[in-house]
Amino acid sequence: EAVIPLRRIQASVIRSGPVARLFGWHRLEFQTLSADAMKSGNQVAVPFGRMEEVLPVLEQAHPHPLPPDEDYIRVSKRHILRQAICWTGILALPVAGFSIAFPFAAFLLLLLPFAVGGAALQWRHHRYCLAEEALHVREGLLGRRLSVIPYERIQTIAVDQGPLQRRLGLASLTPDSAGASLLGSGHITNLPAPAGGRPPPVCPP
Repeated sequence: EAVIPLRRIQASVIRSGPVARLFGWHRLEFQTLSADAMKSGNQVAVPFGRMEEVLPVLEQAHPHPLPPDEDYIRVSKRHILRQAICWTGILALPVAGFSIAFPFAAFLLLLLPFAVGGAALQWRHHRYCLAEEALHVREGLLGRRLSVIPYERIQTIAVDQGPLQRRLGLASLTPDSAGASLLGSGHITNLPAPAGGRPPPVCPP
C-alpha cells in the first residue's frame, strides 16, 4: 500500500493492452516526485479498472476532464512513410542475409506489406491534444497509452531529428516532467518540423 500526495504527482498514464481492451480494463499510473530519488517513479493507482472507475481517480490528480476525441490532432501522415521505411529495413536486411544460405527465407519478404499496414495503424492511434491545462498524448499500436502531462509540471522539452526525419521534414518531441521517466510515454513522434528548425509548440503561449 502506498500513499501518494497529490502535490507530488507529475503526470498520469492510462494503459491498456490488446487482451485488457477486450474486457474494457485499463491501468492508471502516476509519475511521482519524492524528496528521496529512490522513491520517485511510477506508482500504480488502479491496476485493473473500467474507465468509469479510472476517471474519478484520475480527476483527483488532474481535475479537468479528458478532451473529446475530436480535439486530438494526428501527427504528420509522413509518419507512415518513415515507420514503413524503418521497419522494412529491419526486416529486409536479415532476410537478405539468410536467403544466401536458405533461399526459402526470401518468402519472408512477403511480410513487407504488413510493415506498411502496421505503420498506418500506428499513425492512426498516435495523437496529441493541447488542452487548457495539460498536454494529452495517445500512442501505441498494441499496448495503448494516454499520457496526461500538466503544463506547469513540464521542466524541459527535448527535440529530436534523425537523418530520415530531416529528409522528410519531421521532428519528435519529448516533454519531461520532474521525477522518474514515464518509460517513453508522452513522446510525440513525427510532427511536421517548421521552417527555421524551431520546434512546433506543445505548450500554450
